[in-house]
Amino acid sequence: MAFFLSLFIKGQFELMVGVVAGLWFNLQWQTDTENGLNAHRSAKHRLTFLLGLGLVHSLLFWFGNELLTYALLGYTLLYFQKQSLTSLRNWIVGLTFLALFIPLGLSLIPLKTAPQEILHLKPVKSVWVLMRTQFTAIRLHCQLELGHYSVAFLLKEIMLLAGLMASKLDIAYRLSQIKVRFSLLMVLLFPIAFIIKSFSVLLELELVSLPIDILPYRRPLIILSGFLGTLLVTLVYLLEIGLNGYLKPVGWSRLLGGVGQAGLSNYLLQPLLCTLFFYGHGLGPTDRLTLPELLGVGVVIYALEVLLSFLWLAKYGQGPIEWLYNRITYGKPSLVDATPTKDSQ
Repeated sequence: MAFFLSLFIKGQFELMVGVVAGLWFNLQWQTDTENGLNAHRSAKHRLTFLLGLGLVHSLLFWFGNELLTYALLGYTLLYFQKQSLTSLRNWIVGLTFLALFIPLGLSLIPLKTAPQEILHLKPVKSVWVLMRTQFTAIRLHCQLELGHYSVAFLLKEIMLLAGLMASKLDIAYRLSQIKVRFSLLMVLLFPIAFIIKSFSVLLELELVSLPIDILPYRRPLIILSGFLGTLLVTLVYLLEIGLNGYLKPVGWSRLLGGVGQAGLSNYLLQPLLCTLFFYGHGLGPTDRLTLPELLGVGVVIYALEVLLSFLWLAKYGQGPIEWLYNRITYGKPSLVDATPTKDSQ
């Protein structure tokens, strides 16, 4: 179960948030410009609000939330918004190569002691041997964590720029023209993406054994294959959604669409419900539940969000955090205009 969760879910949906954020940043910028507002100032207000919200979220609920990360990276879009499509493409390619070279470069730094030897080192009598071992462990930790976090940030920045570029290219309204090419691309990427991601997951979960001389490079291999695999699988998912989705929700998808319409409110509601259920100050049954049971709890929480979103939006039209978001940005409880349509562009 852990293998399939890591393969099909872990990492991909976090990156899809970045693509959506990049798309929405450009759409809001266009809306503000069309309505005679200072788009740059409004964007800074939005990002500052999201950054503050992310800080509060990190302190009260979960330190690893994506809102804080994307709010910080979002400030780079203030610069990239004014760049040409060629410049954006060059930045995406350059950042991708940089993310590839980081784990490769770190793997070239020699380590005299393998990770397993450090972890299972027997007690020593000499303080100098202990200090040398500790220094090696510290250097290894910095080497591994630097590669992991730097690649993760670069990957999210790439997704933001990809979303921004896609919005500038107006891809959502041109899918009918390029559907055949995108379909072929998805067919070609699908097996490659999942093979690379499977290799990364197998290494990370230690489901395969590596030769002893390759063990010091295990972490760089995980970072490199994880970067490529997650990026490609995310692209496959985005192609699938783009080719088979609708610009406007229809039928039963309208019910699920309410969760996205009040996405910021639901993003904050979800950890609140999870901490009340899983943490020590709540019910705290995590250690008594199996992984399938935990997934069942997740489905129940999501179903509750769908119901609450439907009931709330039927009366108010936007989520409570979205109301506050727009109030701070525009001084009004709603956006000046809806998301720009093809005709308004």
